[in-house]
Amino acid sequence: MGNSHVLFYNEEMKVNLAITYHIFLVLLSVSCNINSQNPYDDLKMYGEKMKQHEHIEYTYLIDIYRSYSGKSPSRHGQIYFESYPQDSIIGMRYYNKGNPYESFYNGDFLCVMNSKDSSIYKKPLVDYQNGHGTVYPCLELSFCAIKLFLNSPNLVTEIDSLIRRDTIIDSKQCDHFSFWADQKFLSTHKAFKKRPKKVEIIFCKTDFLPVYYSQEETFFSGKQSYTNFSEARFNQYALTTKYPSSRFDIESVDRFYDWSKMMMQALGVNKLAPDWKLPSLDDDSLSLSNYRGRYVLLDFWYIGCGPCIKSIPTLNSIHQNYSHKELVVIGVNCLSDNKSKVQAYCSNHKMLYQNVWKGDLISEAYKIKGAPVYYLINPAGYIVYSQIGHDDQKLIKNIQRFIN
Repeated sequence: MGNSHVLFYNEEMKVNLAITYHIFLVLLSVSCNINSQNPYDDLKMYGEKMKQHEHIEYTYLIDIYRSYSGKSPSRHGQIYFESYPQDSIIGMRYYNKGNPYESFYNGDFLCVMNSKDSSIYKKPLVDYQNGHGTVYPCLELSFCAIKLFLNSPNLVTEIDSLIRRDTIIDSKQCDHFSFWADQKFLSTHKAFKKRPKKVEIIFCKTDFLPVYYSQEETFFSGKQSYTNFSEARFNQYALTTKYPSSRFDIESVDRFYDWSKMMMQALGVNKLAPDWKLPSLDDDSLSLSNYRGRYVLLDFWYIGCGPCIKSIPTLNSIHQNYSHKELVVIGVNCLSDNKSKVQAYCSNHKMLYQNVWKGDLISEAYKIKGAPVYYLINPAGYIVYSQIGHDDQKLIKNIQRFIN
């Protein structure tokens, strides 16, 4: 009797478990129905979900690694995007709050403010003048960039080898997409040759928002291969935040900022070049005054500067062709406090001329706000020519004006 009761209980339990398990499977299928058999459809679905957000704010952490210069300082801040159909470039405007830089794009121009030195300037978001452009990591590695790319009508043909897998980020169920793309998600600088990029995007399955994005590319310059890797983490989304339109007006900028401080103006000609003494890379030091009686070409550069890299072959040529004509080329490295990194960089890029570092100590005296910047100094110590930006022919032509 007792045994039959136990048997009846076990059978009943099995039935209940079977029913419960069936219900669980139904609920599981409902909760996971965002995933289709086709990962392309899933990826496009996330793009559609992102498109629904007319305005959004979040915090970010961006890391960039370049094999030729190492890891750059991490960038972090808070950024706000809102749809702005009047803009033909990205169809959005944004306000970025970083440290020490704060910036906004209002559809007409980009305004950048530096709280560290109270400088401010504005420029077009995309400016290809003289072949130069600017990279904005907070924009190119952003919600906006992902949203624009995933809503491209040619998405299926623009990506390859798409894989989707489940993952967990911060205890949240997420979809992890990996694929190859033949272009940047958002390009705000000079268009380079198309190179395939390995892309990783992770979306939270609950709110359909991206929590991670990275891109990696490998390219060759001569026989040397280089790798660029960038990644962004997104957090603390605010979906109801709405900035007033006045936030994007130039009149809203605090009077603390000085418009004249960011004007790229080199020292004028016929002025005595400020003297300096800086450490060289061979445990010695160099002084400008040591070269009185010779022409000196100063090249201000920093690690990771693309135009600076392009100028190295020309500077090597000037060094080799004009050394017998009493001209010395000196590279002045700025923005680095790591001597071994500067040494490795000069060696890897085969910089044949002398280089000094800790150039930030004289950057203000020479009005260095970007790179490369060149100064040609005559034997009497006076500046006879200055040039901002990479232009080989222009530099050589002006050197020939003084040295035959």
